[in-house]
Amino acid sequence: MLRTIAPLRNDPFFRAFDELLAETDGLLRGPRASRPGPLAQGTVHAARVNGYRAEDAYVLVLEVPGLTADKVEVKVEDGALLVSGEAEWAAPEGARLLHRERADRLRLARRFTFADDADLAGTSAELKDGLLTLRVPRTLPVVRRIEVKAS
Repeated sequence: MLRTIAPLRNDPFFRAFDELLAETDGLLRGPRASRPGPLAQGTVHAARVNGYRAEDAYVLVLEVPGLTADKVEVKVEDGALLVSGEAEWAAPEGARLLHRERADRLRLARRFTFADDADLAGTSAELKDGLLTLRVPRTLPVVRRIEVKAS
């Protein structure tokens, strides 16, 4: 963290600047979602996602490690797309656990809202290699020519 020179600390401007730096530093040292480490048991985690808009659909690709197709739920509720899932992990019988970075149960959940042109009812989902790909079709606007009459 940056520190001001000691004689200038009595100056109100530099004192305010020092306080701002201290607050910013505290925010940056806060919890980081991407930091590896043990996951809290029973906590719901947000699945990481990449998304883009194609010409005919919105496409979302979510990381769902350890989930199988029967453990993933995708549903439409209140005009939003809800994705959730749960995976359980256990060491083989008689094995001694040497290292753990995730809880025995992993619960993931995300909620997505879309623009008015999204057809949520037509959503398709495919799970492959720990990635869940969702395609939400877009209803393209109909261009209609309106005749203008002279009066």
